[in-house]
Amino acid sequence: MKRLLVAIALFGSASGASANPDLAQEWSHAASDLYVETVHALEGGELPASYEDSLVRFSVNAARLSTWVEKSGGPGDLGCIFRGMSREAEDQLFSIGSEATKAVALRRLATMFYDAEKVALAAMHANATSLGHQRAGAPTACVGSPEIAVQYLTEQP
Repeated sequence: MKRLLVAIALFGSASGASANPDLAQEWSHAASDLYVETVHALEGGELPASYEDSLVRFSVNAARLSTWVEKSGGPGDLGCIFRGMSREAEDQLFSIGSEATKAVALRRLATMFYDAEKVALAAMHANATSLGHQRAGAPTACVGSPEIAVQYLTEQP
């Protein structure tokens, strides 16, 4: 059921709303808050009731930021990083529900949230200095991205 809700949220938010440097900054602040909550849980505390909802929002906004970077002609690897963080958040959302996988999932999330501030700053800097210098809408090849593999295989002669 959670996977269906995440898919609906991703489809509705990533395709319909636009992202911008303000969203990157908000996303960075959300990652910081999630980092604190995650570390607290790793130290034996409880996760707040809103944690899963915040994690879904983090994932949705990472997908939106990926699309924004790519449509703005930003660095392809930056779009891939946002997309990867979106998928990682979704994957770990389901892992934190099981006591057997919860600690590993929380460690992975804490690491990702720690890195998110740097990624958001890179996106804001790229927007200010280089977005638009590359061809907007150019396909980006993310390592391990099945969408790119399908696109590549169908577009090649």
